[in-house]
Amino acid sequence: NRSKGSSSTSLLAAASQTYRRKNKGSKQTSPISVNTQKPWLADYSTSVRSQKKIQSVPSKLRGKNANPVQVAHAVLSTFLNIPPSECNAANVVCAL
Repeated sequence: NRSKGSSSTSLLAAASQTYRRKNKGSKQTSPISVNTQKPWLADYSTSVRSQKKIQSVPSKLRGKNANPVQVAHAVLSTFLNIPPSECNAANVVCAL
């Protein structure tokens, strides 16, 4: 029997390892690195991309006579559809 803590830890360890695969027709192997980004700790450039997505929503609704509640709903929906690994605290503040 595995406990929940050990299975999630082993899954994370497996995801962060470097794997090797054989190239077709070659005996050489090439490393494949699997990067796992922690949620809500996106780096600056990733966070800026996410923030641009969030900030573009009101301008898309400008000509559609959207009321403030509809705009707020669209902004929050956009924010919630961005993966947590692509956001940080600044994106949370921006969305609010």
